Amino acid sequence: PGFVSSDPDSVTQFWLASQHGSLAFLAHNNLAGQKFFNLKSGQILSLVYGNGKVDYYRIVDIREYRALSPNSPYSNFVDLDDPQGDVISVTDLFYNIYAKAGRLILQTCIEAEGQPSWGRLFIIAVPVAPFPHNELM
Repeated sequence: PGFVSSDPDSVTQFWLASQHGSLAFLAHNNLAGQKFFNLKSGQILSLVYGNGKVDYYRIVDIREYRALSPNSPYSNFVDLDDPQGDVISVTDLFYNIYAKAGRLILQTCIEAEGQPSWGRLFIIAVPVAPFPHNELM
């Protein structure tokens, strides 16, 4: 559950998220995850399976959280868009992000203040069917 590929062109499927009905992929922010920062709301992502099947997803939300204990997998978090700065537990964050069936989530760390794991970036996408070919980005 804690493994993330160190291959610069690979993402790792987050198995625990699949137990809650979502597809999630993790990547280090200095490797494949750095590309996540270029994604924008409204873009279409294609998920290509080993058998050639392709599913399409539209990015509907991009969330950023500061980790209060950056190197701990059990850190509490603060939503960077929350003006009140309320603290959320790692459990609440997990269920908020991953426990919504059918979504595709990309996750990487946010580097800030000299800390590579200062925060977390979540790219959230929902299925698009049928695929609008004229919107490919």
